Amino acid sequence: MSGPRDGRRLGRGAAFAVLACATVVMMATASAPSPIYPLYRERWGLSVTMLTVIFVVYVVGLLGALLTVGSLSDQLGRRPVLVAALLVAAASTAIFWTADGVVSLLIARVVQGIATGTATGALAAGLVELSPNRRPQLGPTTTAVGTSIGMATGAGVVGLLVQSTSRPDAYVFPVLR
Repeated sequence: MSGPRDGRRLGRGAAFAVLACATVVMMATASAPSPIYPLYRERWGLSVTMLTVIFVVYVVGLLGALLTVGSLSDQLGRRPVLVAALLVAAASTAIFWTADGVVSLLIARVVQGIATGTATGALAAGLVELSPNRRPQLGPTTTAVGTSIGMATGAGVVGLLVQSTSRPDAYVFPVLR
């Protein structure tokens, strides 16, 4: 069945496209803050070591979520887990937007890692499940390509903003929120 079953559900193809787009957006959001870190370093006098710690706490949140809630969407369903992950991602973006120092950045980044780790499993599983029977490799391929495109887009667009304005964070985080 390729069409919607009832008025509330998307067809398989549309659902696949939504998950592919969500993967790109989630990864773009995850990579968006990185080009701003040198400005934060100047603004708040952060050391290179502290910037490294800010990068590391993202990975801690990401891996922690992948290891603890990565399969949660198998029990609860893809939609509730993705909605929760997107709400957590919005919270991290709000924290970035209002950040006033290193503590805010650390909290925002670990929360962002948790959101990304939570969403990643559900997005990848959904894409695999919705892959056409005749093209089962499409789900994993879309996950990999969507992740790469999203990370490059987020960092690239924000990198351009860093080059053109002294307050890229004033533009980036309200849009992502």
